[in-house]
Amino acid sequence: PDIAKFTANYSSSANTYSIADNTSIGGFPFARFNFTRNLGIEASYGFEGSDGPYLETWNALLVYTFLNEKTFQSYIKGGLVYGQFEYENLPGDFSGGTGYELGAGFETTVDGNIAFTMDILYRDLSNKYNKASGVSPSTPDKIDLSGFGVMLGLAARF
Repeated sequence: PDIAKFTANYSSSANTYSIADNTSIGGFPFARFNFTRNLGIEASYGFEGSDGPYLETWNALLVYTFLNEKTFQSYIKGGLVYGQFEYENLPGDFSGGTGYELGAGFETTVDGNIAFTMDILYRDLSNKYNKASGVSPSTPDKIDLSGFGVMLGLAARF
């Protein structure tokens, strides 16, 4: 996400709080249910970061599969995302926010019902910053959590 641009200035303590790292590694367990051979819905929960900044997301995405072969499938997907950002070292806190996610990917069969997956996604998401007292006027009202991501994984087909 594009969180490195967020800086909170507090005049009462003359402190400046910045988030330096904008690269996150996390996990995204998901379930995909197909309505037809080519159309399905995917629900996922994501967690990014560990120490310091931490982002949880919940997604509901429509998935359209172009090639529906047994060994290789490519797809596009898009839908809604809800995110909750936490950073304990920062005065104040963040409200949850909603946005969208768009992407494309593929899965290829590794062994029987096990497949390797790769997705490239863009997420548009921001959370409102609830400032603590003593904040300077230049402190932003929100944090931008938008950005591109690559997901690699294994999927089990049932």
